[in-house]
Amino acid sequence: MKKLLSAVTLFLTSFWAYAAVSEMNEAASAPVELVDMAFVVLFFILFFGSITWFFVNLWRNEKKRKQDQ
Repeated sequence: MKKLLSAVTLFLTSFWAYAAVSEMNEAASAPVELVDMAFVVLFFILFFGSITWFFVNLWRNEKKRKQDQ
């Protein structure tokens, strides 16, 4: 009985995984919506700005820590 229950569980799990993959393939063939270039530029500004802010903040804290010692 345990083997049968295990086999049914594995079969249902694989069936759900196959259904998810087939939905991904259908979604991949859907037409792509174009994005306005302003949003792309805004994303890059925010992305690289946050990275720059992080390293500048890290550098300031390290400099402050060295001055305190």
